Amino acid sequence: TLELLDLSSNEIGDSGTSRLAGALTDGALQSTLKKLNLDNNHIGDKGAMTLASAISGGALLACKAVGLKGNPISPMAKKSVTKAVKKNKDPKA
Repeated sequence: TLELLDLSSNEIGDSGTSRLAGALTDGALQSTLKKLNLDNNHIGDKGAMTLASAISGGALLACKAVGLKGNPISPMAKKSVTKAVKKNKDPKA
């Protein structure tokens, strides 16, 4: 069972993050992945918001943490991802 997926420093960018979000939504990792590390990947607001939307929509149900350090993401976009992950921790949030 895969619990940590570390894709840090792979220059994924926004388009790669969109593809990743789609794959995670349809994949078997939904219920097992607890941490997704996307540090230092040139992900901007568009990619972060796509990821937040996927998580809020049911992708990565077991995910408790998403690493986004070193990406040019606005505080608002970071907050969206954090809020989506927090909802996984506490569905009442």
